[in-house]
Amino acid sequence: MGILDLGRYKGIVFAITGFLVFIAIILAVNHGKAGQFSDDVAAVKFLAEQREQPGAVNAAGIELAARLKNGQKIDEPLEALRKAAKSYDNAMSSLTNGGMITDSAGNVFVVPALTTDEAQGSLTKGNKLWNAYKAKLDPVLRFSGSPYAAPDAPATPAIKHEAAVEQSTVPLSPRGRRLQAALQDLNTYGATSNTQLRDVMVELTSQVEAASRSRSGTLRTVQVFGIVAAVLLLGAIFFYFARNMRKEEAVSNRQRKETADILRTVNEGLFLLDKDLKVGSERSLALNQIFRREEFTGFTFDQLLKEIVPEKTLRTAMDYVALLWGDRVNEKLVKTINPLNEVEVHFDNASGGFDTHFLEFDFNRVKAEGSLSHLLVTVNDVTKRVMLSRELQES
Repeated sequence: MGILDLGRYKGIVFAITGFLVFIAIILAVNHGKAGQFSDDVAAVKFLAEQREQPGAVNAAGIELAARLKNGQKIDEPLEALRKAAKSYDNAMSSLTNGGMITDSAGNVFVVPALTTDEAQGSLTKGNKLWNAYKAKLDPVLRFSGSPYAAPDAPATPAIKHEAAVEQSTVPLSPRGRRLQAALQDLNTYGATSNTQLRDVMVELTSQVEAASRSRSGTLRTVQVFGIVAAVLLLGAIFFYFARNMRKEEAVSNRQRKETADILRTVNEGLFLLDKDLKVGSERSLALNQIFRREEFTGFTFDQLLKEIVPEKTLRTAMDYVALLWGDRVNEKLVKTINPLNEVEVHFDNASGGFDTHFLEFDFNRVKAEGSLSHLLVTVNDVTKRVMLSRELQES
């Protein structure tokens, strides 16, 4: 039998396999959608961080202008301005080039919601604002050295920004005055553009959240469809196989009834012997009359004959049956030397004596899947035939 030769179980195996494949598809869709949800969460977090960056750039520019006016060192706020501008510029470039974001672990992935036409429109608007902002930032970020006319003059102590305009200023060098003018231009532009840039990030966040809600609705629809389809499929499988099982059971019952009718009405004694020479559970009713007993459960062939034949006949019978179980036996040839084709047996009777009968045993080898599984034994009471033959010989 081949590996795929499933016989009567082919239908149920294919049905269960199809059901499992369907469940696997539903799980794969759920897994894919769940992965997108995690991307959306990371995107919302990333956009929330970038939403504050224009404000950080503007705050660094204001701090830098205040320090310059008060004659303080400008290295620290200038570096903070550079970092904030670089971070936001990288974020805008990544978002524009395919909706990419970089999480805290450094992993880069694409958020589909940021690649839509609507999102790209928002990013185009943001890039226009940011490019104008960068033009204002460029002369400030390229500044190096000291902006003051007297680099060695002591710096005034740090004071609050609200009072900065009231303090006397330190003389600036020409480069410092150009820096001061650039900062004034930058901060004037940043006062309005940082809010607009923040609004762009708010728009993108809303679009990602809307896409996430849409996917969530799709996922719920898929899950509901999957559950309904799975229930219907299970119901169909159950109905199909329940109907087939009823048909098979009806056929099996009919076959059992036919077999029982045959075993009940046949005149020969029929039974099976297994490898342990035990009498099978299925046997003809005539066997009860032939052996004058009602119970055969657990009986072996030698126990069946032991009380009705001589010891020598019993040994001959057992040797012959053992011969039939050989793998290389020629069954037709062995049948010609059957020592049990006419066996004299004795049954005890009610008067304390015994009745003599003659039984004829015939053996047929039963094979299953190419190997010997049972011996089919046919028993006939041939007493009348033997007695008639003897009478004819005597006459």
